[in-house]
Amino acid sequence: MQGFLERHKIPYDVVTDHDLHAQGPSALVGYKTVITGCHPEYHTLQSWRAYEGYLERGGNLMYLGGNGFYWSIAVHDSVPHRIEVRRGGQGVRTSYQEPGERVHALDGAIGGLWRDRGKAANYLVGIGCCGEGAGPGVPYSLNPLMSSQRPDLKSWIFAGLDISSNKPLFGQNTLGGFGGGASADEIDRMDVKYGSPTNAIILASSTGHPDSFGLFPEDVGFPMDKTLGTQTNLIRSDMVYYKTTGGGAVFSVGSISWYCALGWKDYDNDVAVITHNVLKQFML
Repeated sequence: MQGFLERHKIPYDVVTDHDLHAQGPSALVGYKTVITGCHPEYHTLQSWRAYEGYLERGGNLMYLGGNGFYWSIAVHDSVPHRIEVRRGGQGVRTSYQEPGERVHALDGAIGGLWRDRGKAANYLVGIGCCGEGAGPGVPYSLNPLMSSQRPDLKSWIFAGLDISSNKPLFGQNTLGGFGGGASADEIDRMDVKYGSPTNAIILASSTGHPDSFGLFPEDVGFPMDKTLGTQTNLIRSDMVYYKTTGGGAVFSVGSISWYCALGWKDYDNDVAVITHNVLKQFML
């Protein structure tokens, strides 16, 4: 993202997760727009609230990643480079804690998913992680209702692109090992039952994920079937936009690989155009 901003001569500051944890919403005071990294997965309550407070004050947020705001963590005040993660219950995880070991030693709070603590990513950025896979990525397809129902949004978010009913795809090329398209690795979708705002607009969604992508376990009910990419439409990246009650707006893309597509062909591509269009609007 830094290369993209420098290419367009857009000044920026870098604010770390440690800054957000230590300073809360005050770390973002004075900024009209905040852009996340591609994989902001682990957050303390303080850093989560920093984003929440920023939006409440009318800031604009661009969530240009996937699997964000997923696991709750704790940080030691005197050793801030170490984080405590207590995984348990549901969620895609690389470790597992028994029921008696799911409480953070550092702050006494229950660990696990932010969704289980009432702060799903959906409440914050409109979408939440739903699937992942090691296979090739796929492109996004424009929401077919955009032209008729929200031409106002289409006119500036997709300005300069040939995205019509005859050619609705974008983000078909990426850098990196996944390839194939801008929706890859870990991906997020909109779902109002998990807290996505009802005024959020789905601008586009990824299409055609293969069976190398699987649905996250917390999204699976009984019976446990139709959990692979070709078997369900629940595995997808949703690009969403919505205005907040604070007077700002949120734009989210729902894919870790968005940045890989952003840098393709030296930032000369449709993903870069969309990103620039939104950033310009948010900077007004």
